[in-house]
Amino acid sequence: MKRLSRRQFLKAGGATVALPYIIPASVLGADSPSKKITIGFIGTGDHGTTWNLQRYLELRDAKVLMVCDVDGARMRRAKAMVDAAYDSEDCAATKDFREVLARKDIDAVMISTPIIGTP
Repeated sequence: MKRLSRRQFLKAGGATVALPYIIPASVLGADSPSKKITIGFIGTGDHGTTWNLQRYLELRDAKVLMVCDVDGARMRRAKAMVDAAYDSEDCAATKDFREVLARKDIDAVMISTPIIGTP
């Protein structure tokens, strides 16, 4: 059985004490990226953005990674909403829904379809 010298023990203890200062609490705590559900949005028209996307962006447990719409203007508007909400430009955008489904880092997909007619 190998014995630790006092110096080795203190070095190991110092690293343990310093660990919280090296790794931010956000990585280990409730807001850590691994505890968020990552979402892709397919369909970013009026219902997709003003009803669904807007509410998902308010959730602390979710993070929107990608938006998709065949209409380029709608897609860009949704991307701008996501980027503004997260204060970044990390949101991906595509016109092909298969790209959203192919991403391994997306846990869930929100599909917003157009409303046809009135009840």
